[in-house]
Amino acid sequence: MFDRGNIILYNLSYYIFYFLIPLYRFYRASRKAKWLFVRSQKIKSYLNKFEVRKLQLGGGSHPMAGWLNTDLYPFQAPGVLFLDATKPFPFKDETFDYIFSEHMIEHITYQDGLFMLRECYRILKPGGKIRIATPDLSILASLYRAEKTEDQKRYIISVIDTWLPDIEVYNECFALNNMFRNFGHQFIYDQPTLQCAMEKLGFIEATRYP
Repeated sequence: MFDRGNIILYNLSYYIFYFLIPLYRFYRASRKAKWLFVRSQKIKSYLNKFEVRKLQLGGGSHPMAGWLNTDLYPFQAPGVLFLDATKPFPFKDETFDYIFSEHMIEHITYQDGLFMLRECYRILKPGGKIRIATPDLSILASLYRAEKTEDQKRYIISVIDTWLPDIEVYNECFALNNMFRNFGHQFIYDQPTLQCAMEKLGFIEATRYP
């Protein structure tokens, strides 16, 4: 049997579940709809303003003038719009002349990276260009050479001093583990792997820059 206090608590739980929760869900949905509308208006404003259209993916706290700057965490800098590169892009086909992404693609899985590149190809105009900056696995693997260059030695020292100061051991093992385990990295490309993925999607004339 329920006493009066239990009945009151039961009734309160009933109203929370059947009234307050749906109300909260409606509130969240309306907030999201408003946010999506504001984002679409900002995208429309940019596309109307610029004849040469340039998209930055993963701009973080480094927005570039004249570009439509996007990031998964847009609060890092004013004027940056939310965009999840692992989901369909909110742009029509052949919208942009240029796409730029710096130290972003290694933060998502290889499969999500393929999806991102596919979307980039879709929204690029014919003859458009994409530039991707990302760590190179072949350069990192070369740290295991017995005879290291001065640049390689400086890199190892810099990594240990900056990210692992308590280690006080300057060798390639710690530098490589830092690259793979820190920063939320998911997949580190070498040039053949990235180039092969892009060529399968239709990109041509890949050029490597130091």
